[in-house]
Amino acid sequence: MFLFPVGDINPRGRVPYLNYLLLAANIAVFLAFGLSDDYESVVMEYGMVPARMTLMTLITSMFLHGDFFHLFGNMLFLWITGDNVE
Repeated sequence: MFLFPVGDINPRGRVPYLNYLLLAANIAVFLAFGLSDDYESVVMEYGMVPARMTLMTLITSMFLHGDFFHLFGNMLFLWITGDNVE
């Protein structure tokens, strides 16, 4: 038995291109900004703070992750469940 899910048994009828695009976009944003020294300022600018929520921060906050393990966990579950949703 695995601690982390590694797949599902639902067959898919077509290639989930949007799911792959979201995976690539999340990883690209993390590599571009998450590994920089000023990541805290990026999070303060583009992260969602309920007191100053805008449409832009609502969208950009979905691509910000705390560290590599946070990114890995989210992308694992997106990879497994995203094709079923798409």
